[in-house]
Amino acid sequence: MNITEKEIGEIVDALRRLTPTQLQWIKATILALGVPHKFWRVLDSDIVTQAVLDNLGDRLLTHHMGSRQALSKDRFEFAFEASLNDSGVPAQLVKSRTNRGHDITIDGTPVSLKTEAAANIKTDSIHVSKWMELGRGEWKLH
Repeated sequence: MNITEKEIGEIVDALRRLTPTQLQWIKATILALGVPHKFWRVLDSDIVTQAVLDNLGDRLLTHHMGSRQALSKDRFEFAFEASLNDSGVPAQLVKSRTNRGHDITIDGTPVSLKTEAAANIKTDSIHVSKWMELGRGEWKLH
């Protein structure tokens, strides 16, 4: 992204209005975003585009900048929804947190999100312990 001189001026003006503690937070955020990192995705994914991956990755970096805790299920869902929408993929979380079906609608498709924050989580495998809520509806493997 190319930043214009006008945008740089707006950022500098905004920085001058911040308190010392706010400036520390901004500096920590900028440094966290600049840490070397590697994000990867399935290249032919129709949900996680490169823009979604970069957006969600940056959200994870800034979360861990300010917390030693794993991202909670709710916070992950909110971050994922925002990353999709900010990247041009329409998404909306369901209104009820106790919905028995899907958790989010992505580009018109209902999707159930399952998250895990175990300390021993593996990067090379996925364990699915629950395929469907109450066994309702039809599931198709494509």
